[in-house]
Amino acid sequence: MIFQSLLLASLTFSLQQREATAQSDTSIFGRITAADTTSAMYASAASGLGSVIVDVSVGGAVVSQTTTDESGAYALLDLSAGAYTLHFARAGYLPLTLDVRVPPPPDAAVHLDITLDPLPPALQTVTVVAKDGLPRIPSAPNSLGAYRPWRIDGDQLRTTPSLDFPDVTRALGMSPDAPGGPESGGGLHLQGGSTDHTLLLVDGIPLYNATHAGDHPSAIDPDAVADVTSYSQPRARSGGALSGVVEVNTLTSLPDSQHVSMSIWPTGIRTLAQVPFAGGSALIGARRNYARPLERNEREPVTFTPNDLFTTITVPFVTGSLTGMAFSSGDAIAFDAGQSTTVAGARVGNRFDWSSDARAITWRGPTNGKVSMEARVWQSGTAVGADWIPSSADRVRLSNSFTQTAGASSVSWGGNGEPQTSVGLSVEELRARYAVTGEPQVPLSPTWLGVRSRLQVTSAFLEHSRSIGKHVTATLGERIAVVGELGTVFEPRLALTFSAPSGARLSAAFARTHQFTQSFYNDESVVDAMASLEVPVLAGGARVPIASSSSASAKLDMPVGGATLLTISGFARSYTGLVLPGPSGGGPFAARTFTAGNGNAYGATFGAHQQRGRLELQGSYSMVVVSREWGGEQQYRPTFAPSHDLLLAAGYKLGANTFLRASGFMAAYRSTSPLVGAIAWEWQDALATQREVSGSPQYSPNGLGVGRLAPYVRFDIGARHDLQFGGPLRGRASIYANVDNLLDRRNALGIVTDPSGMITRRLGMVPRSLSFGLGLRF
Repeated sequence: MIFQSLLLASLTFSLQQREATAQSDTSIFGRITAADTTSAMYASAASGLGSVIVDVSVGGAVVSQTTTDESGAYALLDLSAGAYTLHFARAGYLPLTLDVRVPPPPDAAVHLDITLDPLPPALQTVTVVAKDGLPRIPSAPNSLGAYRPWRIDGDQLRTTPSLDFPDVTRALGMSPDAPGGPESGGGLHLQGGSTDHTLLLVDGIPLYNATHAGDHPSAIDPDAVADVTSYSQPRARSGGALSGVVEVNTLTSLPDSQHVSMSIWPTGIRTLAQVPFAGGSALIGARRNYARPLERNEREPVTFTPNDLFTTITVPFVTGSLTGMAFSSGDAIAFDAGQSTTVAGARVGNRFDWSSDARAITWRGPTNGKVSMEARVWQSGTAVGADWIPSSADRVRLSNSFTQTAGASSVSWGGNGEPQTSVGLSVEELRARYAVTGEPQVPLSPTWLGVRSRLQVTSAFLEHSRSIGKHVTATLGERIAVVGELGTVFEPRLALTFSAPSGARLSAAFARTHQFTQSFYNDESVVDAMASLEVPVLAGGARVPIASSSSASAKLDMPVGGATLLTISGFARSYTGLVLPGPSGGGPFAARTFTAGNGNAYGATFGAHQQRGRLELQGSYSMVVVSREWGGEQQYRPTFAPSHDLLLAAGYKLGANTFLRASGFMAAYRSTSPLVGAIAWEWQDALATQREVSGSPQYSPNGLGVGRLAPYVRFDIGARHDLQFGGPLRGRASIYANVDNLLDRRNALGIVTDPSGMITRRLGMVPRSLSFGLGLRF
């Protein structure tokens, strides 16, 4: 019976080619149905399935997206002749991926009807939730409009050959918008922006300082990720960040009928469990890391107290779904100050600790073909504390906290080939406290920085997308924000996409954005390599300005055959009103004063992706110029933005269960600020549970950005093997191993100079090392 049930649960679909008559503007159309599991031959007794997300990709890159209406109908318009990969996904149902070839005219319309099977009976409660609709962002049909963001789904995140370990932050470093090597800090740097210039959303909720020290910086569990989308030119619905928006959508259920996912590696452990209950389901995740410097370089004790907790609970509610989300993350680093410093008889070292918290409730209404609705309330924030010993006689303490309490709602209608409109409203209350104190208390001018501020922001947006003729799609948006007593700002957005008959797509976008929260963290400090943090302050307090950005970008996607996608992209961005802690001091955060200035960034990326049978190839080259300016004439290039980046990666599936990978990275023309003082730095391999670090690495403000580092080069190889196992915990295991920095090149993170300015040594990064781990799913 089990075999027969599985046989009956197999997917059925019909593929028919029709002349382009009634569907003359449609390349692929059809209806998606849900199998009726109560029927003996249930594949033939199916009902329409709404809210199925349909992705269309070429060479691994998503080029179009739509969502089925309440009857299960979908239509993919203006796809040129050629081969495409269609991916159908809906919570509670087995996903499906199909390769479809669109013939040239006159037989250009392809009729594709499919039936999706529910997850097996063990997950029937999750299936019930899915039947009530769990739309994701973007939830409305064709909600991308003319935007062409960079996107990677959860399966690609966990299998991409460019990564030795799945991680959201490092995956974004492989995108053309944020090129960066595998040893870069945990910050997100989209198109020349600093860490605080990128808005990170998880299921639509902002997260701050969701990062870790160590080799896997993101605090977001990769096993819980459904997809990651990066908008370097944000849509009108997103505001409050200068350089872009990263949207992470999480799963509502584990794939392949699994209930528990677990990963174990030498420096950490994480687990994710699905808990179904009557009418709904919960997803609960936890992680513990063991890869951070400790004071006196002691080994961190092995405990199972989690650094990260993530929970979502979803239930049907008023013809839609109600989701509660809770997220918390925390970490710390500590290392000897390298000074004979005692306070009240106790030896004192350098220490940084930070936490991130978010709580939210989101209601998503049904996507009834033309209309979708959503509303959410949340509270999100971060807290950062630090002890810093700049010299044997000084001690500086930082206490920083930030809280965002907000509510937002939006309505979208149209789509599926018709004009689409979205409107929304949000109200935020922002609170921030930044306080620096010092020991001993010596009267100095200026005094220690201290600011406590509160700001209310009310925003509204309108966005409209429509087709102009058969080949052009346009999206026009406007966002208006009333920023307390500081005034009103206007943020126009425009995106255009031209789809050529050859299958090539040319897109362009413009956006003007503002940011009301900035960071006093100094990303020029070498401490940023251990933990790239935000220490938020609000506009208006301590003369902090409202920052603004004007940017334009263009992207050309050219499919070659059915297996290769070539991409050429470029951007130009101008910043005003930036907070710049770097020019005012060489410590890791602003202590007494800060500088306000401007910035510029421009660059171009050429990328290629090829999928030929079992072989996957990807590569990209980026040239980026980023500068920060203040005082009219002074400027520097930030450490986080090398001028040249090269990525080459290959993956090969050997048999049914083995995957081989190789990747190479290069970064050239890297700026740095030379450090002074006694510093010990040993960046150990990935099997060590901490780094050997001591001293208080600082630079002189006169040396900001004047140093140059040799080109960064790293080559990795690795393998992963999957195993099936039976018994009470039936499931599968994945064993992986990687050799990182195979060439054993000691790339430099920074340089140390003597008082005369002569280089005395370089701070090395990871040597040749072995990393391995075990993944379990059952």
